[in-house]
Amino acid sequence: MSNFNVASCYFVAPGLGIGLFLLTRKLAVHYGKAEIDNEKVTIDLTKRNLQFYLNDLKSYKKVNYKNGPVLYLKSNTKKIRIEANNNFCDSTDFKIFMEDLVNLLDLNKNAS
Repeated sequence: MSNFNVASCYFVAPGLGIGLFLLTRKLAVHYGKAEIDNEKVTIDLTKRNLQFYLNDLKSYKKVNYKNGPVLYLKSNTKKIRIEANNNFCDSTDFKIFMEDLVNLLDLNKNAS
């Protein structure tokens, strides 16, 4: 009887973990829209709105990891990390936004 309980734990415990992951993974995704103009970037998410001025940025960095792209932005007052994980959503739109923003920032950096 005890061998059955031990063996069943090996199958039930991973199954519960995988089941909880599949049920809750959509809760981690935040959909929204982003607007870029020559002075600022506005990102409207479902639970949070971000706005930062391009002149206030001290540094920025884009990285394409295996699980998706990540954009790091740093100003005098805050650090922002924005990512689109391929495990949870399609990252194509975020890649386009990230490339457009980095190109604009590169143009502003070269112009000054």
